[in-house]
Amino acid sequence: MKLGKFALLALCFISLNAQKSSDELFDKISQQRVGLSDEKLKAIKNPFIQVKSDSNLTQEGGDVATSGDILIKAIVSSRVKINEKWYKVDDEVSGLTITKISPNSIEVKNSEGKIEEKSITRKNANVTFSK
Repeated sequence: MKLGKFALLALCFISLNAQKSSDELFDKISQQRVGLSDEKLKAIKNPFIQVKSDSNLTQEGGDVATSGDILIKAIVSSRVKINEKWYKVDDEVSGLTITKISPNSIEVKNSEGKIEEKSITRKNANVTFSK
């Protein structure tokens, strides 16, 4: 009987103590926190690297594409990214119609019906394309 009363008394003490510490925790959380000022936020440097151009991508033959050319940035499934825009077969870009998209090249047809193949190549010899 004495053991039961002692256990009940200990349990009450523990629960009162736990309630007191949780009340203190909620009081601390409810206080308004102050972050950085607007001036300090504006002064923070952007942690991300800004890529100006991708000099590793070239047209077939090693010449970097100019504004009149098409620069193939990526080929994913049945889509190709040319000059920062995504295209599919039968879309037109720079006066050329895309007729076929392969894993590492595309075929385009000009207004005279002449078909050319444009490949995505990299200067880095460690990069390989698989079919």
